[in-house]
Amino acid sequence: MSQTSRMNLHKRGTQLEISLEIPAGVQEIEVRIYSDRNNPVSKLSDISHRHPEREQLLAQPKTAGEVLFPVIDLELEPAMAAVVTFRADTEGEYVMNGAFNKRKEPLSREIEIDASVLEHWENSLWVSGQSEVERFIVKQTFRVNERIGFRHTYWLLSEDWNGTVEVYGTSSDGTQLLARAAYEGPKLQQAAAVSLIEGDAWNSELLLSKLDLALTYIRNSQNRNPRSPFYEGLYLFYDHDARTYRSPNWIWSWGPAVKLLVESDKLAAFAGQGLLQTAEQIGQTSLLFRKQHLAHPAHGITTSRWKYGSQLEYGVVECHSAADANFLSGWAWIPLFEATGNRDFLNGAAQLALSTEALISEFEIAPMDYLEEPKGWTNWSIDEIGFCTEGLSELYRVTGDERYKKIGENWIDKVLDKLERPDGLWDRSWLRNERMRLTCEYMTRGLGWGMEGLIAAHRLSPSGKYLEKAIKMAEAVIGMQHESGCWAHYCNQSLEAAGAGEKATSLWSLLLYRLFRFTNDKRHLEAARKALQWCLTNVYEGGDREGLGGIIGCTVQSGVVYRQWYRLSNVYTSGFFGLAILEELKLREH
Repeated sequence: MSQTSRMNLHKRGTQLEISLEIPAGVQEIEVRIYSDRNNPVSKLSDISHRHPEREQLLAQPKTAGEVLFPVIDLELEPAMAAVVTFRADTEGEYVMNGAFNKRKEPLSREIEIDASVLEHWENSLWVSGQSEVERFIVKQTFRVNERIGFRHTYWLLSEDWNGTVEVYGTSSDGTQLLARAAYEGPKLQQAAAVSLIEGDAWNSELLLSKLDLALTYIRNSQNRNPRSPFYEGLYLFYDHDARTYRSPNWIWSWGPAVKLLVESDKLAAFAGQGLLQTAEQIGQTSLLFRKQHLAHPAHGITTSRWKYGSQLEYGVVECHSAADANFLSGWAWIPLFEATGNRDFLNGAAQLALSTEALISEFEIAPMDYLEEPKGWTNWSIDEIGFCTEGLSELYRVTGDERYKKIGENWIDKVLDKLERPDGLWDRSWLRNERMRLTCEYMTRGLGWGMEGLIAAHRLSPSGKYLEKAIKMAEAVIGMQHESGCWAHYCNQSLEAAGAGEKATSLWSLLLYRLFRFTNDKRHLEAARKALQWCLTNVYEGGDREGLGGIIGCTVQSGVVYRQWYRLSNVYTSGFFGLAILEELKLREH
């Protein structure tokens, strides 16, 4: 068998074509594809060079266990597998994508993982010890005929792809490398922020163009792996540093994107783009994650998310949150029911409301989550559960059932009893066993979730009680808005110390537009527009096609529970950004 052959590697858009002549005697070849997105493979313990405490964190002893995040950036095909090679011999166990695969396998220097448990983009590989990855590849085996040669086309998930392809041939003499070729595309160009005209000089054309960017980001974030249990759902993040989508399994976060797709589908500018169809796909996937077992403590509640942790049994823990599920219901299920008439969405929302009622009758304030490992309700309730009333308010609006109104009032009243402060802000959390509060963290996004709950509670019960509280919280937060229009991640800190809170700024822009509907207070509108201005200026329009239309954040919670101080954009940030644009367009119509 000849040792090497000439291989042609040709890329057109997202097509990667491989062709080569097969030496005499070769009956089988193995194609190995290496993406530069895995150079290096990121991991849970990574510490960004931007982290202000990097040196102190690097000096800390490493814990046993690690979660690695190898990337698959091509469409998976039958007979494919991933191969992970570690830098040294290692022992222990591993689990690939423990959110849906609970099979532990023995760890060795080289492991092979079948395509049936692989995700597009980010995969989570838990290993029981500290293991550095030397190489991560995707391989595929073919029977061949040397008289015909070999040609195959792979479909990449992005036009922006760089990597190496190797082909090995097997004959009676053994297995040898036949060919190797690398592809290197043009370097990505980062775009500078766009300077926009202030206030009333915005025009509808500009706003619609920015709305189109937000919709593009959401559509690009859709999971298109039919093997995935999260198929047609959304990735929560796009990581601009690692150039990959992340977290396909944060179901609650899909809501604002669904609402934006539904509302934008009504605009003539987006007619015929299938936005409602995409929204319904996302919503249908979210319905799959409702707990339907009557004996389960979280019966009727949607799985909210899976959180990563190196010390967890499978590298992840499944969390069920009534608050998160009602957030999803209000932003996604009720709008989809109204837009499509599909009662599955309404029935899901109604069943969830009754499960929520049972929960608040059991606890003086509802726990944040029910955890599957270890099984049980958390001891804490954080300020963010205030947004539960979003779903209950919307359900009451479309049904008029007073029972749902009462559930919503009970929920928000119990939260206020434990967390409300005299200054209008909320303390961060209530610890049930210790019967104590943890003081306000001034995390702008967390306060925004409380603000959302107050505004939704006012829609639910417009007596004025909740509106007064919403105005008081708004006054405090507006006072900490930076001149640029954004808020820092911690609103009582400087931008230099805490970083710009891109999630919080898009959220508060929408909330203040909504508050203005009820107050007609121009200060609320002015703050909303300043926040929208910041978002319009900072929406990403650079060379990375996958990140197009997102708003990049770089803070201690860039990735909420991981990827601190890395540059990530977030799908609900784009959802709130787009919804704020729609509010501005409505004002201009009138």
